[in-house]
Amino acid sequence: MGRECRVGPVAPVMVVSMSIVTTMSFDQLLDQYVADLIGRGRRSTTVRGYRTDLRRLGQSLKGRRPTADALTRYLASLEELTPATRARHIAALPSFLRWYDARTPGQVGLLRLADDVPAYGGDGGAAGDPHRECDADAARRCIPRQADRDQLYFGLIRHLGLRPAEALNLRMEDLDQAARHLDVPGWGGVRRQVYVDDLDVHLRLLNWREAQSARPGALFAGKDPQRPVSYQAMAKRWGRYVRESGVVSHVSDLRRSHLAELTAGGVPVWVIGQRLGLRNVRTTSGHFLAQDSDEVLDAWRAARSAAEATQPPTQRKSGS
Repeated sequence: MGRECRVGPVAPVMVVSMSIVTTMSFDQLLDQYVADLIGRGRRSTTVRGYRTDLRRLGQSLKGRRPTADALTRYLASLEELTPATRARHIAALPSFLRWYDARTPGQVGLLRLADDVPAYGGDGGAAGDPHRECDADAARRCIPRQADRDQLYFGLIRHLGLRPAEALNLRMEDLDQAARHLDVPGWGGVRRQVYVDDLDVHLRLLNWREAQSARPGALFAGKDPQRPVSYQAMAKRWGRYVRESGVVSHVSDLRRSHLAELTAGGVPVWVIGQRLGLRNVRTTSGHFLAQDSDEVLDAWRAARSAAEATQPPTQRKSGS
């Protein structure tokens, strides 16, 4: 069994009244919602994930329609889960509730998350320890120190919050050494600047590029230097480390763990949305500069390092 990792209570919520305009059971609602996702062309992995995660809500509701009180109890029950699992379950809720609210015109929404807390995890309160090691970290500690490619690839996901595909699609020229930024190719061809605030990741990036003779092409090249190694190959390697560590973890749990620790550390929503490329997270109402985000992340990283330094050696996480 993997160790439980907690970062604090579930994000504060405001549950308000709702007029029920349908006699459908929750299972029927979920079937209609899934059919709507499929009709809108959502990816099969997204549809399958949402259905699986929302089934827990259905079990909590015992098949009945969602109500304000029932949702409050359900959200409270998620506190027993690891941050990555809790974040995944909470992330599935807004889309479903927006879909549900759209079918109750003129009514107040069933649930509204607090404005300044992303709907992905805890708020970093004193009830939890944001520095405890999660299952994904236990697996990553099994990566040999000399496995430079694996250390860098999985480190980019864990410490910078890149999506696995984004990390694979990086090219040598995407690293701005002077400004310590990565020009990350995101979804839909939209690129974003990601600050390399983690010193270990920054040094590994520089060493990796030097070891590759600063050649142009894919950062993690396969047989063709212009094309990256396949995701399947890297997922297979991750599976090996997971088996060695004895935990249960998916590659994407590394990104979720970074999201959880940012949220627990009180990093503003707009910085989290910018860093992780979350299109459904509200950003600041005005314009902001890249250095503003960098300063926030530097302050968060410094506070995190200071907190870890006060922990007993047996509780400190591996620096790999």
